[in-house]
Amino acid sequence: MDKQELKRQRLAKWKAQQAAKKNGPTPLKLAVPKRTQNRISLEGDEPVVKKIKHDSSQFDLDEFLNNLEQDNGIDNTELYESGSELDEAAPDAAVDPLQYLQQVEKGKRKEITKVDHSQIPYHEFRKSFYRPPEELVLGSDLEIVREALGVTVKNDEMKLAPVSEWEQLGLPTPLLEVIQSRSMSKPTPIQSQSLPLIMSGKDVIGIAPTGSGKTIAFVLPLIRQVLDQLPEISGTKAIVLSPTRELCLQTYREVEQFASSFGIVTLGAAGGTSVKPQIDAIKRNVDIIVATPGRMIDLLAANGGRILSLRSTTLIVIDEADRMFDMGFAPQVKRIIQNVRPDRQTVVISATFPPLMEKHIRQILVSPVLIEVGTRSSVSQDVDQVIEVIPQEAKFLSLLKLLGGYYKEKSEGQAIVFVDRQEPADQLAEQLNAKGYKCRSIHGGHEQSSRDETLSMFRKNDLPLLVATSVAARGLDVKGLGLVVNYDPPNHLEDYVHRVGRTGRAGQKGKAVTFLTSSQSRSARDIVRALKTSRVPVPEEVTKLAAIDAPAAKKHHLVGFGGNGLEKLDTERSEKRKAQLDGDKAMTPQPDSPSDESSEEPESSLKSAEPIVKLGPAPGIKGPATANFHTTLDINDYPQAARMAVTSFQNQCKVIETYAVSITNRGTFYPPGKDGPDKLYLAIEGPTEAAVSSAYYDLASLLREGIDKSAKVGKYSV
Repeated sequence: MDKQELKRQRLAKWKAQQAAKKNGPTPLKLAVPKRTQNRISLEGDEPVVKKIKHDSSQFDLDEFLNNLEQDNGIDNTELYESGSELDEAAPDAAVDPLQYLQQVEKGKRKEITKVDHSQIPYHEFRKSFYRPPEELVLGSDLEIVREALGVTVKNDEMKLAPVSEWEQLGLPTPLLEVIQSRSMSKPTPIQSQSLPLIMSGKDVIGIAPTGSGKTIAFVLPLIRQVLDQLPEISGTKAIVLSPTRELCLQTYREVEQFASSFGIVTLGAAGGTSVKPQIDAIKRNVDIIVATPGRMIDLLAANGGRILSLRSTTLIVIDEADRMFDMGFAPQVKRIIQNVRPDRQTVVISATFPPLMEKHIRQILVSPVLIEVGTRSSVSQDVDQVIEVIPQEAKFLSLLKLLGGYYKEKSEGQAIVFVDRQEPADQLAEQLNAKGYKCRSIHGGHEQSSRDETLSMFRKNDLPLLVATSVAARGLDVKGLGLVVNYDPPNHLEDYVHRVGRTGRAGQKGKAVTFLTSSQSRSARDIVRALKTSRVPVPEEVTKLAAIDAPAAKKHHLVGFGGNGLEKLDTERSEKRKAQLDGDKAMTPQPDSPSDESSEEPESSLKSAEPIVKLGPAPGIKGPATANFHTTLDINDYPQAARMAVTSFQNQCKVIETYAVSITNRGTFYPPGKDGPDKLYLAIEGPTEAAVSSAYYDLASLLREGIDKSAKVGKYSV
């Protein structure tokens, strides 16, 4: 008898004892606990008679039942937990205590108190601070000026012209002095057009290549709006959300540099550090918070929402929005924004504008003006993009030659080498150190203190070479960085743009070299798109590589999800088997038309297959339901080599680490000719649609490789 059954029996015994005392059956009613700060109270029609200390990490059902057994005064008790999935049940509905235990053991979810904006008397505030000078009222010449800057503006009812001088913005003198001290002679294209619109109170989406000055484009209006509310209004007046800790701290330093001239109090709040100093700072009053979404929710949920209030917040900025939503932060961002007054001003800044991001952004902005510099998902013209198609075994030697030439020309230069996973990052750093290069690796597997130290050394140029994963170096801004090497190609177009954008920033020239092997046709297709949008000639060998298996990637860049996945496979294979049984042709294949059932036909099915990505975790998966999306990949009817390829621990680990997904082998294997329920398949779960779909495509590619291997061996002989 298992432990759970024993607990059920104990509970049943106790219920029988209670019923006997009352000379009649009276079932115990258990619902969900009501949490009073850090205690659980057992309440009913009678006053509280027992209190149980609540600690989700130490909660024990045995102790829970023992407390109930020892207390004879509790009956018809109702337990509620605010924010629980079970609190929608009727007050007198009986709930299994084991079900409650599962809720507790999942861990306490940080709940933000929902705000009823209609009940809050918000203070009036000013959004518009910009009056266009007479010389900038261009009329019909407006589009000519924008075209010369490479700027496209949509949904622009105000028809504001780009500024050409900082003085045209009407900024306070201390702000202009900081700008002059940083040797920023004139605004960049994104700054020229976005500053007038943001300072006029419009919601703005700013899309521009990395290194084009997007941070200053929102920092100046942010400072101006906060200044207008001082000193009358206390509390947090502006929030900047950043996707990673490194980018958050980098943006915080930018904001602090301008805010310090006016006595504006700023706070950088990110994970990896103690939350206590940040809470202490908020208690003393903070005007601007730059935070990651997770830490922002920590602060909003602290002490039942009594530490941080967003009543005074009038401006919110979502920085690097494409990375924010690609990393699965959409739910957190929306929860935060729901607590900010409805008439707020919202600014979204990004290097790319993928469809997934657009879907989320439209839900939180009001009639936004879209400003694009260059083309979407484009690389800065200051970056020299080089693509090399080489064998896998030649990559390290090619890297050494490339670094040797670079440091010979620029002895004080800095470079980043990108790889796709953590373990290869450490291995490559060791190999480069052995060759005499002072180098360190950085990735999510390192302690936060180690990552901080590495980035600090790199920014000070005490470390000339860095080996990094995409996530770890995201948002990194180093002035002397002249070379980026994609040792492993990025997983999608937006990741390529962000990697390459680490160089060629703020008008400086840079070089980006990407290594491709003959098996990386899908990566080649993304890079071809990036080169074309940047108006860079595409090398012929890269074009040929991108053309391989092109039909399988027609809809790889997701706008939505549809199709029948691999559902047609069973029907097609059944028809093929029937044809083989009806004739002898299958046993005597033609030389140019192999009849192996696992070679040509399944591969064609895979080429036309697309994942059906659904909301929520995969059904039947045990454990906490943390995934936002899932899909499945049927593998039962493929040859053994193909099945082994996708179920290999090493291959699955690579996909899991690359896309932050989980992969579960499910179902039962049925040999050819037999059928049954739950045939062998893979369940793929992840935080975003893009992550789940990308993992699906990688696994499908592994299936194709297994099919090719099986076809070469051959199943039949003539």
